[in-house]
Formats: sequence, structure tokens, C-alpha cells
Amino acid sequence: MADDIPADGIETKLRQVYNDLNARDWRVEKSAKTGEPVPRRYWIGPEQQGYTGAHIPRELMAEAIRAYMTDPNYLKTVAPEVAARTRKYANPNPLTSRTIQFNSMLLPLAAGGFGTLMPPVFGEER
Repeated sequence: MADDIPADGIETKLRQVYNDLNARDWRVEKSAKTGEPVPRRYWIGPEQQGYTGAHIPRELMAEAIRAYMTDPNYLKTVAPEVAARTRKYANPNPLTSRTIQFNSMLLPLAAGGFGTLMPPVFGEER
């Protein structure tokens, strides 16, 4: 499914999501404590994980899809344009629409809403 969704125009947000899901270092912990975002120059990307060429946008989108499936409110809040693009391409796809349906409504955060996906970013203990 990630192959079919273009990353044009949303790459910065895709990279932010990728960093949020994959970075586990002192910068993320400092960001959680201070509330200041991690500067982009320190974001981790697919390149640091060994991806090259055409695999990079696919990996960025695959991580965004994983984020949407794991914690939809996170993606809708942090990267609403990525969530919208995912819905636009995934929901009408006959290969996936019977098993996966991405909804557009943002639900109120329940206890642990964001924490289930990203505890270190929001200051919770590991």
C-alpha cells in the first residue's frame, strides 16, 4: 500500500513521523522534558536505517501507515495532511479496503492516547 501513496508535498511531515517513531536517543528525551521539538538536522530517517533511492519514500509512507494503524489520533494531530493522503489512497483501494479503513474523525484523547505509541516523546517513563 505504501508504494501507491505519493509522498510529494508531505515529505517533511513524513520525516517528522518517521523520526518520532524511530528515534530513541538523548535528543528525544530532552525534547520530552523541555517541550522543545528536536531540530530537523537531528531527525533520524530511513537513510540511517540503510534505505536508499526509491525505497526512502516508501519507507516513510510505510511508517506513517503504521502510525495511523497503531494510534490514529497521533497521526491526525501531528501530520493531518499525511493522514488525509493515506485515507485518500488507501480507503478506495479494493485490495485493502475490506480489511483496513482509515477514518477522518479525530477522537478525544483518552488516558494514554499518545503514550501508547510514543512514551518517550511525551515524557512518560519507559
